[in-house]
Amino acid sequence: PRIDPAVTWSDLEWLRSVSGLPVLAKGIVRPDDARRAAELGIGVWMSNHGGRNLDTAVAPLVTLPAVAEAVAGRVP
Repeated sequence: PRIDPAVTWSDLEWLRSVSGLPVLAKGIVRPDDARRAAELGIGVWMSNHGGRNLDTAVAPLVTLPAVAEAVAGRVP
């Protein structure tokens, strides 16, 4: 109930298409999400600020190597 599914990848893709600014997705911690962001030209901002209020959330430091490999330098 704490995660709002209202924002989708389509929303981020639309935002990138109408903005001349870089778009970053904050809170990415999974390699598959990072890969999807890179495919859409959306940067990845790994952060646990605010996200650790869920005891089951993984620390970004744990998944950093896999996420970095998934984006392979394609996006910031």
